[in-house]
Amino acid sequence: MPSLFRRPWLPPPPPPRADDANACAGCRLAFAPGSRYLTALGRSWHPQCFVCAACQQPLAGAEFVVHDALDSSAAAAAARAPYHPRCHRALFAPVCCVCGDSVPERPGGGGGSSSCEWREHPFWRAEQRHCPHHHHRRGRPGGDGTPSCSACGRLRPHRAGDAWPRLSDGRLLCADCAETVVVDTRDAQPLYADVLAFLERVLRAPPPDDAWAAAARAPPPHAPPPKAFPYKPPLYLVDGPTMRAHAVREGRRGDGDGEDEDDEYEEEDGGAPMFHVRGLCICTVTTTAAAAATAAAAASFGAPGGPLASLLGGLFGGLGGRGGSSSSSSSSIDVHALLVLEGLPRALCGAVLAHECTHAHLRMRGVVPALPPDVEEGLCQLAALLWLEQSPADASSSSSGGWPARLRAYGAHEIREHSSAVYGGGFRSALGLLQRRGVGVERGGFRLLVDACVAARGWPSAYG
Repeated sequence: MPSLFRRPWLPPPPPPRADDANACAGCRLAFAPGSRYLTALGRSWHPQCFVCAACQQPLAGAEFVVHDALDSSAAAAAARAPYHPRCHRALFAPVCCVCGDSVPERPGGGGGSSSCEWREHPFWRAEQRHCPHHHHRRGRPGGDGTPSCSACGRLRPHRAGDAWPRLSDGRLLCADCAETVVVDTRDAQPLYADVLAFLERVLRAPPPDDAWAAAARAPPPHAPPPKAFPYKPPLYLVDGPTMRAHAVREGRRGDGDGEDEDDEYEEEDGGAPMFHVRGLCICTVTTTAAAAATAAAAASFGAPGGPLASLLGGLFGGLGGRGGSSSSSSSSIDVHALLVLEGLPRALCGAVLAHECTHAHLRMRGVVPALPPDVEEGLCQLAALLWLEQSPADASSSSSGGWPARLRAYGAHEIREHSSAVYGGGFRSALGLLQRRGVGVERGGFRLLVDACVAARGWPSAYG
């Protein structure tokens, strides 16, 4: 063949590929006799072939980590790849929602492996995954003082700086929660009317014809009035110090100084989070024996703060319905006022109101002393959940990008998952009875449950 058609500039063809164990695990070519190689990850490599799977720079003689697939199949095991620690962290480590950096890795169990340790909010999950040292709980070592939103419990990212608004009593609100915040008593009146109308509907819904005998089996001693709320108690929104002062006077106290502590739970007093009391129902009981008015707090309702749920008012916390100095001989009860902590987003403020209004309903129908704590708090928590899940959606939902709906879901999660015997256990007992009876809320299911509990002065022994 004429040399004109030869191609001497082309490289020679590569040697045949080798698939035996003595071939390079990188290029899959057989080692030339006398060539240098290294051993790593149970295989042999050309030094230039053992490279970081991300940046492709050599790893010979350098520290490396291995990325393991989540499954344990043979194919996944064979696909284990080495990385520089910094490259592996950039690619696979969770990103901290506070500082924006990858969550630091720490050495694992050998063989170049490593692991990440992080914390995340029990509801927001991966959205609130963060480095372990980002918390503000004083008394827990290692915290860097990162504050959280007093409503949704999310930690403030560093990029937000001081952009989060601070309320007069020191609590912080994230920008999302501040969109629908209820600022004062006047601002709360339309919401108050909505909550009363919702509870009037579910507490006075006519049950099926055969439901009375099955549920209560006898007219309750404290028969429900013609209306769930014969009169409308005045509502006042108050700041944190004022609320705590009323709570202390009624035998409830709040831990902390009002600054960035309200996302941590103090499981005291039956499991009630103690930082804030979010709502109070103030009553006067007039007894026939002395014919004198004695002040009593018919309902005291404390709230959690923190990764779990901070501003959901007494919703997840304080003990409500604890009677004051009233006795069984009381002849009249007057609900003087409802107090609710100011600065709550609309959805959560409505849930606190639903809880407190249920206490007020029980007082208005003469239930004094209060029902056992787990029974009364369970019914009030159930009313709050019904408000969050079944009341009409906020008109601001569309303009706020759907955040009110997410906040409602957060509030419902906190009620459902609360671990205390009084609030969590009481709620779950009430919800179980409601579901067992099988009567929908709009068909009188909640009304039947409340009437049966009042008649039994506790959980009804047979219901369903």
